[in-house]
Amino acid sequence: MQKLLVLVAVLSVMVSCNRDKDDHKADLVQIIVTSKVSFNNEPDWVLKVQNPVWNHVYDSTELLITNTSTNIQTKFFTKTNSFAVTTSAGTYNMYMSTKDPRAVESFIHFSANTPSAVISSGGPTITLTADSKQALLLVTKAAVDAAPTLTIGTKTYTMYLQTGGVYYYAYVYAPSQTAVKLNMVIATKASSRDLLLQQQKRYVVTNPVNGNVTSTDPITTVVQI
Repeated sequence: MQKLLVLVAVLSVMVSCNRDKDDHKADLVQIIVTSKVSFNNEPDWVLKVQNPVWNHVYDSTELLITNTSTNIQTKFFTKTNSFAVTTSAGTYNMYMSTKDPRAVESFIHFSANTPSAVISSGGPTITLTADSKQALLLVTKAAVDAAPTLTIGTKTYTMYLQTGGVYYYAYVYAPSQTAVKLNMVIATKASSRDLLLQQQKRYVVTNPVNGNVTSTDPITTVVQI
């Protein structure tokens, strides 16, 4: 009889532990966290053009979330601007960022945050308002004989070829107006353009000049050159 009572007690403890584990699992929820840069006060001299779609190039993005009740922090890493986050329900401070940009890069750098995002079961995607200190320069591959170069100060950089081969491109660090000399070879002849680039603007060299150009978040202000 005593052995039976002991066995019943052990089974009760095991059932209780399993319930605790199931309850803990039930507390965890999954949600998507992404980012978006919003541009305001578009200058009136920007030429309006129609929307080939440009998909931004991301690399080494970090998301730090902090539970505002417990101060427990969790980090996530990806090579896009979107994270599938699994954590307990609650209110979180969220900060998404990349490393500091160099003068010319092959991928976009940005930061995005919110002090109070609610994670709940079945909740919607959380979109963080982001900021970038880069401008995007695009040259249609069909317009030039080879990869263009950029001269900034005393240094020269070769532009990158987009996957798919439609554009040569470069993300240029331009937190304030930045002088850039764009060097191209068009129909065997060398040509240069002096440009002033500004952050969160997209500059496009097309051939012909009136060709259609497209833009998508997060760099949506388009200046056709």
